[in-house]
Amino acid sequence: MTVIHLPPRLTVVPSRPEPELTIAHAQGLLRSAIAHLRHAEEHALDAAFGNGSLEQGIDLAVMAAEGALLDLLLLSGCSTTDRPLRQILRERQAERENG
Repeated sequence: MTVIHLPPRLTVVPSRPEPELTIAHAQGLLRSAIAHLRHAEEHALDAAFGNGSLEQGIDLAVMAAEGALLDLLLLSGCSTTDRPLRQILRERQAERENG
């Protein structure tokens, strides 16, 4: 007869971050989203009023707006319905960073 020893039952203990850290993190994400939105506005206005290349202005505005949306999705907790969008935005961000 073979005896199989199973590991002891594991219990999950939920960890809760310190409230100050959570608030600081949320505020950081919110400031980042605001900065991205400001950059998007600047690039869109430049493109609209002919300051520089139209295509480049639009591309830069889109990148900044996507950054803001990613920050806001993370800030909102990103529900399961938003996960595909978050994944797309992260992949696009990684593509830009890697060349």
